[in-house]
Amino acid sequence: MPFSTRKLSVTCQIQVAFHCYYKKTQGSSAAKSLISSLEELLSAKQIVTYGLSVKNTNPRAIRFYEKMGLSIEHQQGKTIFMKKNITN
Repeated sequence: MPFSTRKLSVTCQIQVAFHCYYKKTQGSSAAKSLISSLEELLSAKQIVTYGLSVKNTNPRAIRFYEKMGLSIEHQQGKTIFMKKNITN
């Protein structure tokens, strides 16, 4: 049987929990720095797409992620799934 050259899709799930419980950290650019560092790491590993989920009851986080370039893919119950393609 000949070797198949079909394109493979690899999915890797990394969970990062980041919560700003304290008013001092909200708006401090900590989350922006975390997202930027994550994207640099993923890009260095040649990972071109990533996604995350956020509760629909958190409009501030949704707006933040949209500003960071993520777009809403779909919603399931109270959870919104967002995605971003990383370009070098």
